[in-house]
Amino acid sequence: MTNNNKIIYLSAAVLLLGGSSCSILQGKGKGIKANPDEGVEVTIWEEKISSEPAVVPDVAEDNQAAGDSRTESAVKFNPKLAGALHGEWVIIAAGKTKIERDEDMPYINFDTTDGRVYAYNGCNYLNGSFSTPTESSVEFMQMISTLRMCPDASFQYDINAAIRENEPIEVKMEKKGRETYLYFLRSGSAASSTPVLTLRRHNMESLSGQWQVKEVNGVKDGADEANIFFDIPELRVHGNTGCNYFNGEIRIDPNRRNSISFSQMGVTGRLCENSEFETAMLVALEQVSTYSLSGDNLELLDLSGRKLMTLHRDGHGK
Repeated sequence: MTNNNKIIYLSAAVLLLGGSSCSILQGKGKGIKANPDEGVEVTIWEEKISSEPAVVPDVAEDNQAAGDSRTESAVKFNPKLAGALHGEWVIIAAGKTKIERDEDMPYINFDTTDGRVYAYNGCNYLNGSFSTPTESSVEFMQMISTLRMCPDASFQYDINAAIRENEPIEVKMEKKGRETYLYFLRSGSAASSTPVLTLRRHNMESLSGQWQVKEVNGVKDGADEANIFFDIPELRVHGNTGCNYFNGEIRIDPNRRNSISFSQMGVTGRLCENSEFETAMLVALEQVSTYSLSGDNLELLDLSGRKLMTLHRDGHGK
């Protein structure tokens, strides 16, 4: 690419961005970094500029085309590892750097239903495809990323390096209580070596299903018809107060053990005879911050550990 073409390409990119902090998805290319010590990154992508309209290929035909990088020989899934990886993992360390944030923690989400992977490195969003060629390795392919510049998230480069495409990486899992840790290790690294990435997720699948409300703040009167259904994979909650139906979102704080809270709650508007119990239940749901599980008995607690609600697993709702 000539210098003039580079200038034209960069000018077009500036116009697309409109001088804002918005980000755009960008394919592969040759990157050139400037002033990395100052946290400034400038990338020039060596691609041809064409005036021809883009043609969107048919996905089904594209997957069967010769030379497609996602051929059967390239995309392999070890069922055991793929099943264990499925879902979202929070990245808590990049090498020896611990990542501690109140929000916007980086993550990797493996979707084994279609072999896609979605990630956030603390600054930019990435997505692509992945395979599990062995029961202890993962390979990323066709990765693309947004192009924001975030000087305060230096660990993003270590995360990018760990999930760069077409370079298999060894993985190891370890369960600790109700949490599972996932370690990325470079091929050939000793088990005791510092992982390239350390990821964690809560083992909260045991909460999924329907639960009968037994009492709210010690009050049992009115609890007979009240229930709560937790959908942990979808992070959704719904149920009945004994009169009205409600639904909302489940939130999990990756920095706290047994964390659970509810947001975006919606409630139907029927008039209730026992409105005091319903009000108490809805207020309690707003205050929930953590939980304690023992067999089929579940306690929802506030931030200080005070018991708000007691539930028992409904055998018909499993």
